Amino acid sequence: MSQRVLLHVGTPKSGTTYLQSLLWSNSDKLAEQGVLCPGRRRVAHRRAVRALHGQYEVPIRAWTRLVDEIANWPGTAVISDELLSATTVDQARQIVSDLRPGEVEIIITAREFGSLIPSVWQQRLKRGLTTSLADFNIPTDDGSVWSWWALDPAQVAGRWREAVDPRHIYVLVTGPTANHDLLWKRFAAIAGVDPGSCSTDDVRENTSMSHAAAEVLRRVVEELGPDYASRDISRRWIKGRLAEPVLTTLEGARPPLLPHAFALAAEQARTSAHELSAGGYRVVGDVDDLMPQGDPPLPPGASQLPTDVELMKVAVTTIARLLAHWRAEHEA
Repeated sequence: MSQRVLLHVGTPKSGTTYLQSLLWSNSDKLAEQGVLCPGRRRVAHRRAVRALHGQYEVPIRAWTRLVDEIANWPGTAVISDELLSATTVDQARQIVSDLRPGEVEIIITAREFGSLIPSVWQQRLKRGLTTSLADFNIPTDDGSVWSWWALDPAQVAGRWREAVDPRHIYVLVTGPTANHDLLWKRFAAIAGVDPGSCSTDDVRENTSMSHAAAEVLRRVVEELGPDYASRDISRRWIKGRLAEPVLTTLEGARPPLLPHAFALAAEQARTSAHELSAGGYRVVGDVDDLMPQGDPPLPPGASQLPTDVELMKVAVTTIARLLAHWRAEHEA
């Protein structure tokens, strides 16, 4: 069994896509330094977690296959998937038990809570949400990774500490801005690898939409109706054919942090920072960086929507790019 098993459990929207893309695109270089990314492809980790959570009829073999590979590796192994942030206490205990006698350590990445709210709103739009930004709040726990139950690093750490000594739980706070280079250096230090040995040329980031693009998406989803809110259809058509290939590429101002959201994020961040500071975890960074940062929220009464001109520009450009995509597919 590997001497160490690092479980990077999220949280979602905290640089996870960047770290996972970097790990997999440099898996050979990491292996040379004694660090294994088990599985043939990145999706192996996602399927393993879905199997552990009993989701979508994924066979448990998807998990045990990773465990078997780790058992034959003498160094450090890394499993990274943000769905692990939604792991229950019982599931965490089972995961750790399956990975023994290796020394299991948990890595939790966390970001500033203010920017998290409009970012989560966009992710929910890709899954069929029709709620406006002005009416959106991150739920306490709706059974998904898009609730505070999985997004708040203190809550995530609180469940994993039932299976792992809190001294073996790292919390990496990315800082008031999304500094992926710093995040990687901190992650690499825990894994015991040279961060400069890995190339970032082919690393993918999870790009956000502008406010106007997100609002166009919301209105399109509302027009399409509830059929497009199902998991498979929303992932293939809304996310896979409209949001990510087209809308995320359009420039424009990002969604603002509205006053009610600012207050809720600040309250949630204060509670989380206190629990992390008192929990005995190995915090890397400053927990105060979880507090909402940047420009102050819009004053009450200010416009909370993009202008009609902005929306029209996004809509016209989107139609043109979709037509170009369809023509390229047809001619190919």
